[in-house]
Amino acid sequence: MIVIDLVNTQEVLVSHDSEGKLLIRYPLGYSLTKGDLLVTLNKEINSAIHERIEYLGSNDSEGITLSSDFIEAPISFKTNSPPINIDFTGKLFLAENNGKVKEGDGNSILIGKLRLSRRVDSEIRLRISLGSVTKIIKLDKDGNIKIPMEIRWIKSKIVELKLELLFKDIVISSVSCIIPIVKVKKPLNMRKIVVNKGNIIAEIKRYENELFFWDDIGIHPTYNQKILIKSYNQGESSKTGNINIKIVEQSNPFIEINIKDSMIQMPKIWIEGNYLHIIPILNVDTIIQIYYSTYVYTGFKAHVFFPLDPAYNTIIMKIILGNLVIEKRFIINSVTLSLMTAVRSALTLQELTETAGVP
Repeated sequence: MIVIDLVNTQEVLVSHDSEGKLLIRYPLGYSLTKGDLLVTLNKEINSAIHERIEYLGSNDSEGITLSSDFIEAPISFKTNSPPINIDFTGKLFLAENNGKVKEGDGNSILIGKLRLSRRVDSEIRLRISLGSVTKIIKLDKDGNIKIPMEIRWIKSKIVELKLELLFKDIVISSVSCIIPIVKVKKPLNMRKIVVNKGNIIAEIKRYENELFFWDDIGIHPTYNQKILIKSYNQGESSKTGNINIKIVEQSNPFIEINIKDSMIQMPKIWIEGNYLHIIPILNVDTIIQIYYSTYVYTGFKAHVFFPLDPAYNTIIMKIILGNLVIEKRFIINSVTLSLMTAVRSALTLQELTETAGVP
């Protein structure tokens, strides 16, 4: 215990409780200035001020400053708090054949248990990094981890995982560990789902287990009427926004679709690992087909991944309205994108070898 006499009858007391938390008693009219890793858990004011403070750092000693309108008094003390170490055990479950997680977005789930070497009462978060994928989550009280992730480049049976404990934006502890990858195959059991979108009916064959699902989608138009697509001027309006659909009654009736904007917009495209990522942007809710290289996706608008093939620079998108198919092509600079990926891979390899002590 440290006793510092500031005035004749009042004193500052610095001590620790049974959990290693810092207890400070100081006179009314004074305030404490402390570092970012000294966090006040609670504060009581009666005849004096009592603060209970948690230390999130790893130094043997720390200091605070007691101040008033007249003086500033530095106070040093032993922290009595060992470093916060992280221990993690878990696995990465990866769905094969374009499976998707049932909760959240992605094709894989990190499941495990996180343990800290000592109890932390402050509000902290966990940053999880796996290759170029990063997630930041709040910690479960029991340390249970179940996080959906999007992983496309992994071909090995193990992967390196980096965990960082954060208080605000400060890393207070970190660890890297190797975890196994469990590849999950598409199950044999299937159930059928029918979705009526008005102009089309989608028949979905769904295969699923407790973690993932796989969909095979077939689509059928609901009518054989002719469809006429027209653009209306910017000054005109539509009660339904950018798209207005009406049935024109004639001897040979047809469906007229008036649109202000193109129904297929420029998609979001980027590379991660050795995969080309595509998010289609549509102005109509319907089935879309996406073609790239020798790969094809058919289904509702979704985040789609294809293995990167520098020999192909065209993405084809098709949407279906009744018996009408609308097609749009997008040209990408696949060579430049591939070179960018190669540079990123080289930089990552350099970082790994430098970490391992290889010049």
